[in-house]
Amino acid sequence: MVRLFSLSLFALLVAIAPTTSALAAVPTPEVLSPPGGTRGTTVTVTAVAVSESWPCQIFCSRPELQFKVLDEKGKFTVTIPADCAPGVAWIRLHNAEGAAPLRPFVIGTLPEVAEVEPNNELAKAQVLPSTAVVVQGQPGAREDVDNYAVNLKAGQTLVADFDGNRTLGAACDGVLQIVSPDGFVLEQNDDDQGLDPRIAFTAPVDGRYYVRTFSFPAATDSSVNFAGSSIWHYRLTITTERFTDFTLPLAATRATAGEVEARGWNLGAEPVKVAIPATDADEISLLVPQSGNYITLPTVPHPVLVELEPNALAQPNAIPVPVGISGIVSAPDDADYFRFPAKKGQPLLVKVTARSQGSLIDPVVAICDATGKELQRLDDQGDKRDPELTWNPPADGDYLLTVTDLHHRGGPRFYYHVNISLPKPDYRITVAADRFVLPIDKPLEIPITVERLGGFKDEIEVSVTGLPEGVTAVAVKSLAEGETSKAVKLVISGNPGPFSVPLQITATSTAEPKVIRKPTFKLTQYELDTNYLWLTVLKKP
Repeated sequence: MVRLFSLSLFALLVAIAPTTSALAAVPTPEVLSPPGGTRGTTVTVTAVAVSESWPCQIFCSRPELQFKVLDEKGKFTVTIPADCAPGVAWIRLHNAEGAAPLRPFVIGTLPEVAEVEPNNELAKAQVLPSTAVVVQGQPGAREDVDNYAVNLKAGQTLVADFDGNRTLGAACDGVLQIVSPDGFVLEQNDDDQGLDPRIAFTAPVDGRYYVRTFSFPAATDSSVNFAGSSIWHYRLTITTERFTDFTLPLAATRATAGEVEARGWNLGAEPVKVAIPATDADEISLLVPQSGNYITLPTVPHPVLVELEPNALAQPNAIPVPVGISGIVSAPDDADYFRFPAKKGQPLLVKVTARSQGSLIDPVVAICDATGKELQRLDDQGDKRDPELTWNPPADGDYLLTVTDLHHRGGPRFYYHVNISLPKPDYRITVAADRFVLPIDKPLEIPITVERLGGFKDEIEVSVTGLPEGVTAVAVKSLAEGETSKAVKLVISGNPGPFSVPLQITATSTAEPKVIRKPTFKLTQYELDTNYLWLTVLKKP
């Protein structure tokens, strides 16, 4: 799922070691090892492949985390409060010369153990201390195979969840297997969560079972062999406790308290309801009580509902507009129908989220007239499995929206969420990098791309705040028409460095009501848009 994570306060900067003129290069870690830790612990982290520059300073998106730089190059500690919300913290090393790329650090809830080699063979499998643990592992070499042993009782359901590509950005395509006590592969999974595998396995008899993992390269090559790398890491959750797969609904109404129902494994016979606090954030990190994992729940500005069965063509669910509706294509050839009102000349934006939230469905959306005659149909858009369309109603009246699976499949994990909303004029601004350096002898120019959506015609002013004393930036305007309607250029000048600080750029429309946006940069490795931007002001000689 493409998500936006943002910078709120300059106070998020954690300065933990002095910046000195002796630093000669930017610290550039390829990965953090381990790439996460448990709430209520202190973790020693190594910035793998860091440059010779050490010590450095550390910025973190989560101000509650505490850092201490150690004397050994590339090492620091992270202290995670016991009440810290689970989820991803973004860490950036920086010094007087510049800043490193953002790297993820996952805050978990289960005890964590490090992989211990050799564990390539079942006879040498690493015996885990419990059936509720996160293994910090690494497919570190070509043909590497990692085996972990757990003892299960008949009827126990073990969830094994491999997270390497989707959160940590490792260029690996992981595989999971459940192996029987006598060495037979009982279950195997490859791409359950994007390129990351997940298995829920119920033991048929008492015994010692094995969770085996190996990886292929995310980008296929001619080797047709297992692959590994010193900068690939994974977090492997292995648990017989509660594990949340998704919730119904799959979104929450922004600024409104509510509740969702957890769906997954080992949740018990009764529905598990979880309260949702009112928040203005774009997403919520949700932890089901006594669950070994967290999920991310997006928020939307309109009501959210859950489908009611039956909802076939003859009995569609009536829904208002705007709305978010969550449902499950629960059986092969199942089709969910929803009836909604529309007016001629009032376009509607229809957006589906399913695969981007881990669903198994390949969703197809169709809009039909009241009799079921198809008017418009949408499947994939490029490499995106989740369809999105703007639809213009041909006349006033009631219409039908239907959701199906492209391959006529269905089941309890074929879930989806559809937002139907009235498009509003809006805009986005983007930058070509997330780190900038103000040179010693000339100003810094930052090109900003302006994308106007839905006929947005207001002027937009782009400005910078929080600059160090002696550094200035003149606000620039993007006019409704002409060259500046699509792009502007910010110029930052002055040089009293060295400084290494968050760069806080804000765009504000000049007409009321004002529309305020932050520029974003796409971190392609993590499929995320970030507005954690950084500015380094070099020191004059």
